[in-house]
Amino acid sequence: MDALDECTENRSTFIEAFTTLPKEIDVRLCVTSRDVPHIKRALEKHLHEGRVLKVKMQSDKDIREYLQDCVEKHQELHPYREEILEKVTHHADGMFRYAVLLIDELLSSPMISAKLESPPAGLSQMYEHILFRLHTDPLRNMPQHQRHRKLILQWVCVAKRPLTAEELAWSCVADEISLDPKSCNIQSQKLMELCSPLLEILDGRVYFTHKSAKEFLLRKPADLYTQDSNVKSQISTYLVDSTHAHLSIATIGSM
Repeated sequence: MDALDECTENRSTFIEAFTTLPKEIDVRLCVTSRDVPHIKRALEKHLHEGRVLKVKMQSDKDIREYLQDCVEKHQELHPYREEILEKVTHHADGMFRYAVLLIDELLSSPMISAKLESPPAGLSQMYEHILFRLHTDPLRNMPQHQRHRKLILQWVCVAKRPLTAEELAWSCVADEISLDPKSCNIQSQKLMELCSPLLEILDGRVYFTHKSAKEFLLRKPADLYTQDSNVKSQISTYLVDSTHAHLSIATIGSM
């Protein structure tokens, strides 16, 4: 089980259920988590029984090693090495996913120093930052791009099974009331460009890169951190109302 600390719903229920299983039930668990005291206490006492194979508490050391590797691979990050190691590690606060996303943001910007000066605080603000950047990106901010991005994110968010890139491309075409196969030109790479780094393609199917991205998209506009009304309005465009999203799938899927 990866990142148990990020499983905010029913985490205590899961831990209690696992740790109280009868000994005759042969179940073993390998867990990674940030150093949350009650998780560590609950699982470590089962190490000697062999039921918990390993408990790895992710630490700043893991994040720093990842950051060092990224800086070495990308020449444009070399001048900011020490600043990246210090500031990204500090703001990540043990969240590996935050560090990954912030590196992506630094690599996508010509203003690395400015982004390091005031990085987003936490994953939720990071996702707000990413959506606003995608929405205003000169190469991806045409009304058609914004409409496709919203549709793709909401379909991936509520679909009962992982969708293929082709299915998502067809959803965009159908949304424009055009079912001509020749117009279905949203290829996998284009789809990723519209929604990266929120989505990824694995074995031909599209997934969120992290569960927290889906959780963020399902929140209410009132829960956004930004106080700028214009920014909030643009970010809210991509938040998913599950009822509306299901109706969209039902309507377009029946065409």
